[in-house]
Amino acid sequence: MSINRIEQTRRKLLSQGKKIINLSSGNPNEWGIFFKNKTVNSFIKKYFASSPAYEPLPFGNYGTRLSLQNFTSPPSPLAVLKGVPKKTNQIKAENIALTSGTSESYFHLFRILNGEILLPRPGYPLFNEIARLSQTNLKWYDLDPQSRWQINEANLTKNITDKTKAIVLVSPNNPTGTVLNKKSLQTVIKIAEQKNLSIISDEVFCEYFFEKGKFPHIMSLKTNVPIYTLNGISKTYALPGYKLGWIMMKNVTEETKEELERSLDALLSSNQIAQALLPVLLKNGANFIAKNTQRLKQNRQTMKDVFSQIKDLNYQPCQGGFYTFIHIKNLPTDDETFTIKLMEKTGIFVHPGYFYDYDNQGHNNKENIYIVISLLPPPAQFKKYLTQIKNFIQEVRMS
Repeated sequence: MSINRIEQTRRKLLSQGKKIINLSSGNPNEWGIFFKNKTVNSFIKKYFASSPAYEPLPFGNYGTRLSLQNFTSPPSPLAVLKGVPKKTNQIKAENIALTSGTSESYFHLFRILNGEILLPRPGYPLFNEIARLSQTNLKWYDLDPQSRWQINEANLTKNITDKTKAIVLVSPNNPTGTVLNKKSLQTVIKIAEQKNLSIISDEVFCEYFFEKGKFPHIMSLKTNVPIYTLNGISKTYALPGYKLGWIMMKNVTEETKEELERSLDALLSSNQIAQALLPVLLKNGANFIAKNTQRLKQNRQTMKDVFSQIKDLNYQPCQGGFYTFIHIKNLPTDDETFTIKLMEKTGIFVHPGYFYDYDNQGHNNKENIYIVISLLPPPAQFKKYLTQIKNFIQEVRMS
């Protein structure tokens, strides 16, 4: 596989000793964000000393799964925060499976659903590789930029075939920062009911929700269609190295659960120490989430302040998660060249839209540039980076 021009440039600059700032990175650790908690640290030391025995369970430790049930179901006070209706206990421990992160969750689900999967565009760059490894066929439906990247019912329906098995939702979305509203979720449910499809809802950023009210979880809506929601500790608690995710299932047949169990049993890759740690994280992580949310909100406001000064730059403010999708119009260049020149001039590396299968009629199409920016950097540095981008855009306009 050939290396694209952007990556070639990045490697060349690094070989010359130039510092490159990956302003599209969603890795919290890369930006100095780490989960530091005395209770958690003490637990890890105690666990290493007292519980070394290996427990090869396909769905993962039952106590850990039970903690997730309690985390998302009444009477837990967190259930109200997460938008689960009162008097509802939807997600039993028996319907939760632990995995080695969300990418592995996708791999297992793609494999057992055994058919064509519909994915949102713009979308996560690694879907194609996960599909190749799981021998799955992918097809894309377009999110609607005119409605803040919500679901376009006509476009989604048009892309369903007799081979389609599931619709994937990503909310908050990577890279647009959109949170699917209740209307969009109900639209997907209606289509899934009509076409006899499953729904996979990726909610790995859901704890970072910036709008008023409760986060709209698809699990909270009434339906009989099979729903799988994905989450993990990588983003929520800035612990990507612990490699722990989970799949929550609703309306899934016992036969499908057994097939998932066989797939998980073949790998048994979920980290046992991380499994044991999860209940402690759920109990002690609220302050960390609140602090990180304030940092993200501050950077979102800084983006608004700086980018409001740039002519013909449009974007929808991030509703949740770490990313924002930027549209710059009327520049005498294309997004690939823009990305390369920005990196050469400032050392700032952003991702162009075509990395997310949103190439606007080809990434060499001039005058409509799309880039992805992460909201994770320290606030003072973030303002500096955005100002450098603003100045670079003005230079390009004058050239």
